[in-house]
Amino acid sequence: TETFTFSLNLAKDPEPKIQSVALAYTATGGSSKTETLNGLDTTTITISDTSATLTFTATDEIGQVVEVKVNDQALDTATDGRYTATLTLNSGINVIEITAKDDAGQTTTFTATVNVILDKFPTISAVTLTLGDQTYNLETGTTLILPDLPETGLLSFLIADDHQLSNYEVKV
Repeated sequence: TETFTFSLNLAKDPEPKIQSVALAYTATGGSSKTETLNGLDTTTITISDTSATLTFTATDEIGQVVEVKVNDQALDTATDGRYTATLTLNSGINVIEITAKDDAGQTTTFTATVNVILDKFPTISAVTLTLGDQTYNLETGTTLILPDLPETGLLSFLIADDHQLSNYEVKV
């Protein structure tokens, strides 16, 4: 008879990890911003464009991540563990759920809540120009050519904004 000796090293296979979750978006005024999402606190952002980009890592210590979903939409598996998903945000509460499943069938879920304040661009309407006793209603793209201009006149208009109008400028 022959005797074989071997050792067996058993280790518990931990669940996949979801980390470095960040949301990139265009804030009101056009500046690009990125918020780190921790899954505990509600993050409030003010935007004028509803598209955003979610980035995160999903890794597994022993096996490999075989399936990743964002809000039940499957993403292509990334060999380096880095993922990107484009989201369309709605005004109000948005729940973002990321799930990662490893080759042992274990699943991890990361849930973040983002409160979106949608700040649409201001609108200008009812633009009128009064010169002397003549009033002109002006619309976008209107060109007004006059042979004589009086020294004084009145330009009037309405500005409407759904959130906060910080300033406006009139150049003549």
